[in-house]
Amino acid sequence: MRRKANGHELEPQRVIYFHRDDLEPYQQDIYDSDGNLVTQVSYAGYQDFDGSKYPSSVVITRPVEEIRIILSVDSVKENQPLPDNQFVVPIPDGAKIQKME
Repeated sequence: MRRKANGHELEPQRVIYFHRDDLEPYQQDIYDSDGNLVTQVSYAGYQDFDGSKYPSSVVITRPVEEIRIILSVDSVKENQPLPDNQFVVPIPDGAKIQKME
């Protein structure tokens, strides 16, 4: 929650909805500073992946930009080591580099 501008009234920043039978989250709404819904995320198809439950389907909707992203989760591997070189993006030969200031 956050306080509305020039007042004491509270408005949500994020609302998370839980199933009443298993308490797993099934939806998340995210609001901007004006109280407009900017992102809605739906979670479905919870499955057990090596002892931990994760949704097998995640749908992200951004109504302002009219974008919808649908993610399907096939496997989950927790706490895998990530080498530093995995975060390096090689610059292709012949690419022009422009520094932004």
